[in-house]
Amino acid sequence: MQAPSTAMYRRDLLFPRFTVGDDRMPSRQYEGPSRESRPPERQSRWRSLRVVWAAAATAAVGLVGLAILQRSASVPAGGAESAFVGGDLHSVVVDPTNSEHLFVGGHGSAAVSTDGGRTFRQIGDLQNVDAMSWAVAPDGREMVVGGHGGLHASNDGGTHWADLTDPLPGSDVHSVGLDPSAPSHWWVFVVGRGVYATTDSGHSWAAIGGADLMLMGPIVATPGGSVLVGPDMQAGTTRSTDGGRSWNHASGGAMASWLAAEPGKPSHLIAVGPTGLQESTDTGSTWHSVAEAPADITAAGIGRGGGTWYAAALAGSSAKVYRSTDAGRSWQPTN
Repeated sequence: MQAPSTAMYRRDLLFPRFTVGDDRMPSRQYEGPSRESRPPERQSRWRSLRVVWAAAATAAVGLVGLAILQRSASVPAGGAESAFVGGDLHSVVVDPTNSEHLFVGGHGSAAVSTDGGRTFRQIGDLQNVDAMSWAVAPDGREMVVGGHGGLHASNDGGTHWADLTDPLPGSDVHSVGLDPSAPSHWWVFVVGRGVYATTDSGHSWAAIGGADLMLMGPIVATPGGSVLVGPDMQAGTTRSTDGGRSWNHASGGAMASWLAAEPGKPSHLIAVGPTGLQESTDTGSTWHSVAEAPADITAAGIGRGGGTWYAAALAGSSAKVYRSTDAGRSWQPTN
């Protein structure tokens, strides 16, 4: 697996226009400019999540007008060979084609491992993006990441990334989803604006609903997008059965900020919130607690076949990663 690069690529060349179902995703890479600014810091510890979201609900539109921070060109604390994520840990993502290949992301940076979480390398293109939500196509190549730093995408398995924020009505992108049967069909949740959908890999967007939601983390889609499930910061997980136009809460009111599905089996989900790790086997209709999960984790992922799980907690400014090979019944630290 090639180590991630910090090279920047032109949006129009990395993601040319194509329609849902078209499999002509480009493989060539081209150099070009990228925006060099990112939105400001925020605080999102579990103990203050409800306060943060109350403020976001009443003043979310103002967030996009805040002064932006210059993107850091320096190597993050811990060095290039580290699981540094910054002040928050938002995401754990497992490659659907290779359970040894995973990503962790947070407020300050993101990192990738190709050896089951034992070692990590920084992803320069995702520094200060605040990678709080990921969506990955079944082939493991098309990836979409959302956060306070906008929307970014890769079509080479996360080696290179393009900033695709501009067509959206805001840069505070808390949730992203991808149709597993059509990798150009995406959904995003923009704070204060609602859910938007694209069928051309982010060249154009349509508002479809969900303005009253408080999503944060991945949106899991069934093939074709008829059923969507997302983590809601106020009411646990929420489901749509009409492609995102209307939503119903599903998990009894517990907060959630991360959601992951078993590759190829969207009915099998895990969600993480302040109450710990939860599991569903019916596309989010019902949930049960995974009591054996490590303490203080904030994100988790499932590998193909459903037996290998990863979870991570913030340790200082880096990700402390745990692995289970028996579907969450027992865990061992990896790093």
